[in-house]
Amino acid sequence: MQSFNVGFVKPKPDSGGAPKLSGDNANVASEVSGTTLKLTPPFGQYDGVNAKVTITDADFVTGNIKNGVDLFGLVGTLTEPQYTAGNNLLAKLYVSAPTENNTWTTNTSYTVGSAILSFTPSYSGTYRFSFNLRTSDVAQTAYARLYDSVLGFVGAERSTNSATGVDFTEDISVVGGRTITMYIKIGGGSGVSVTVYTFRCSVNQLSPFTGAHFK
Repeated sequence: MQSFNVGFVKPKPDSGGAPKLSGDNANVASEVSGTTLKLTPPFGQYDGVNAKVTITDADFVTGNIKNGVDLFGLVGTLTEPQYTAGNNLLAKLYVSAPTENNTWTTNTSYTVGSAILSFTPSYSGTYRFSFNLRTSDVAQTAYARLYDSVLGFVGAERSTNSATGVDFTEDISVVGGRTITMYIKIGGGSGVSVTVYTFRCSVNQLSPFTGAHFK
């Protein structure tokens, strides 16, 4: 009987002529899926050590990313412009005596029905809100207060017993995108109403802000 020694040689992987790649290799395509950036690598064999697939965008710099935001390891330094309170008018609601029902109320507490006018600034900063408040009966006090959609009531509660109206001003710090709403109420009395005239929003400067000032 003859014996045979059979040897096996591990086959080499079929590279199909693929180039061996290492270092940085620019992607051939990319796509965004939700919060994921997907890159298609170029054809080849990767060494598994220092080979990388890269994508480059001239806009991917710290100055284009919001301050403090970490985007793929790059922390942003972009600071949005902020308003400061002043007398340059941005917007106003009801320039003259209104007839719309939602500018007055007979409510004796701050409820949904007494939330009458609102602004939603696009930019953060300090805004100057001004308004004229009056009561239909000098024996009853009219009240008004501003409400931040996140913080709740802000600024001082304003009040008057004037039937001809008193002007009030509030400088309020606002985060862009939040809504500032005017709430009003009357101290009491059957059929007595409180009214707000000319609700205004003003700032110190109108530039360099671009686009819509309000959402």
